[in-house]
Amino acid sequence: MELTELELRHTQQLLQTERTMHSGRLQSLEQQVGFLQRFLDSEHYHKTQLIEALTNISESTTPIARNAIDQLINMIRDGNILSDQNAAVDQLVTAAKEDRSIIQSLEDLLLRGAIQGAAGNYLYAWLQALATIFR
Repeated sequence: MELTELELRHTQQLLQTERTMHSGRLQSLEQQVGFLQRFLDSEHYHKTQLIEALTNISESTTPIARNAIDQLINMIRDGNILSDQNAAVDQLVTAAKEDRSIIQSLEDLLLRGAIQGAAGNYLYAWLQALATIFR
């Protein structure tokens, strides 16, 4: 009888230890999922801001530049921007050759900090590519 009670206590201790360990892991996973959700929400927000800013820029430019910017916006919406960066830069070059004020507008967005995150990184890389072309 005492042996059975000892085994029972030991089993209960093992179960309690496992519950504690799993509870900690579960809390850690919940925190990580929360972080990822906030990160994705933030990136979506910045992507939306970039699209909105490019749309505003395209509304005040020539038809050829507007078409190039619209193509770029479609690439961003479709998620093809990372896989085809050369095409994105080509669209920006087309737009910038048609209307030089586009470069200044994009620089202003970056300097004001209006575009951040991955979207800001895209924009910065594009401006660097444009700077090498137009110098």
